[in-house]
Formats: sequence, structure tokens, C-alpha cells
Amino acid sequence: MLIFHVHCKYNTSTKLLFPSHSVDADTEAINQPKFIVFNSMLLAIFKMSCFVCKSSNPVVGMATNGTMVTVTQNCRSCGPMKKFKWMSQPLVFGRHPAGNLLLSFGTITSGVSISQMLLLFKHMGLCTISLRTYFVYQNKFLFPSIMKCWRESQAHIFHEIADSENCETWSGDGRYDSMGHCAKYGTYTMFNNGTGKLVHFEILQVLILLIYKTSFSLQYI
Repeated sequence: MLIFHVHCKYNTSTKLLFPSHSVDADTEAINQPKFIVFNSMLLAIFKMSCFVCKSSNPVVGMATNGTMVTVTQNCRSCGPMKKFKWMSQPLVFGRHPAGNLLLSFGTITSGVSISQMLLLFKHMGLCTISLRTYFVYQNKFLFPSIMKCWRESQAHIFHEIADSENCETWSGDGRYDSMGHCAKYGTYTMFNNGTGKLVHFEILQVLILLIYKTSFSLQYI
């Protein structure tokens, strides 16, 4: 699973968090601080001079790809063959902006509604990915990565239980109805009391879950 830590210090005058140290150039994208930059601020920088020949007043163009913006400079002195190009984010697998993937990852792991998140960005005027792109990333990258991490963690727990002498007690229960959630499906979980860890879970339809709960309540596991 992707895990990142950013060391910050608290500024009591502005009530904001600021990084307490500089970030190395080879720091992974997930560990780098991110910022919201306005269009006018970027134009003010890229219109000052050409980044290739230093000529003044180059023509600046911008194109967005989700949360990433690509800025191009067209200079009369350099010509169309030497135009400068700058991207606001690194690319993952040489194609996907890192911010788009991290936004999808953060949304699914935090439990936030993607619809509400996109509505928030719309009110802010913040460029972001579409709902369709989110589901593409979810199915292509996020779910396989999460399942891989879960299987590795589960295998580690199994080895821990096998090597322990106090892991003979297990608990299991099903949850199939709660306020604000769909009651058609439920989750049945198995918990090892000795290690204090969740070992396995299954998502089942309510009818099957009710049968399991009834049968398990009449016998010892």
C-alpha cells in the first residue's frame, strides 16, 4: 500500500502547516507536498521571458489533464521547434499524472464520496478528473493494489497465528444493515482474539448472510 509521511511544523500566527525541511529532488511524488496554484500566478512566471533564449513576452499556452496543467512557451526567436514545455506533475507509468492517481487513491481510502469531492472542486473552480476517469483508475490501479496489499498482509497474519500458542480463539459476526448504507449486501468478518487482528472478510448478499448468522448461532465454531 502507498504510505507517505510529511514532517511539518505548526505556525501559530497563520494556523497553517508548513514543511519544516526542504524536499529532495528524488523524493517520490506521494511524499512531496502539493499546492494549489492559480492561473494568473503561472502566467506571471511564464510570460516574463522565454525559458530557452530569455527573450521577453513569449506566447504562453496551457492545457489541463485532470489535476495537471501543461504550460508551453512559443517564442519568435526560438521558433516552433524549440518551444519550452513544463508539466506541473510527474507522470506515472509515463502516461498518468501522479496527482490524478493520488486523488483517486485518497478518495477511496478516506471513504469520501467522489461525487461530493468533485462538487467541491467545481465550486472552487479547481481542475480535476472526471467521474469516469476515477472509476477507470479504481478498477485498473487501485483495486488490484489494495487486494495485493491485503493478501500479503493476510498471509503474514496466517504465519503469525501458526507460530503463536495463544491464537485458538476466534470471533465472527455479520453486519448487513446500517443507517446510510445499502442493506442488500453485508460483510461477514473473522477476527482472531489472540493476535487482535481481522483475518478474513466476505461480502455477501443479505439472504446468505442471514442463513450464516442463523446456522452459526446454533453451533460452536
